[in-house]
Amino acid sequence: MMHHNRPAERVLLVEGQDDKHIVWQICRRDTASFATTREGYAMRVALLSTGTEFLIAERGSRSEVISAIRQEVTTRQRAVGVLVDADADPSVCWSELVKGFSRTPISFPATPNPAGLIIPEQPGVPRIGVWMMPDNQSAGELEDFVRQMMPVAAPVWPEAQCYIDNIPPDLRRFARGKTDKAKLYAWLSTQREPARMGAAISDGDLEISGPLCQDFVSWLADLFG
Repeated sequence: MMHHNRPAERVLLVEGQDDKHIVWQICRRDTASFATTREGYAMRVALLSTGTEFLIAERGSRSEVISAIRQEVTTRQRAVGVLVDADADPSVCWSELVKGFSRTPISFPATPNPAGLIIPEQPGVPRIGVWMMPDNQSAGELEDFVRQMMPVAAPVWPEAQCYIDNIPPDLRRFARGKTDKAKLYAWLSTQREPARMGAAISDGDLEISGPLCQDFVSWLADLFG
């Protein structure tokens, strides 16, 4: 049962709106595990197995997520999750997280867990979870995670790749490292809700049954359950 407007004792900190909508839509599609509700701009999820709830809270950027860690850990939270992009260098991202948690009572590991980090709850200290997009090991971001949700034989995907590949380099305004992201958005532009990743999940154009997405779902359930 969802408790509207009740202060959240479990919170997932994310960078931006896309992250928030992707997590919420994954949980919304996985009706065997989660129940979801929106309260204005707030997005709340309940685990059906335990009845526990968590709030998905947007902070604006990776640096702002990391800055919010100390405040969330030292308040009356039961569990705090952190979802950030690895970007070009996962080791740099992890070093920033290590530094962020150094200001808390948490004993934070020097290396990430490929299945998503979870540090058990301790007296006076909440359970902590960290997922570094896309897969806790590789360079990349949210869009690289979403790319793994595409069907194996996704219609129009070859055409979307060719479209981006055929753009002359001097006419590409995106950075070289953003080519795969450009291809994903070219494919999304052909779907029912063009360029919206969350809508593609809701419509079933992106699948939640793949191994990476299911690892992420398991991480959420273990962290907040």
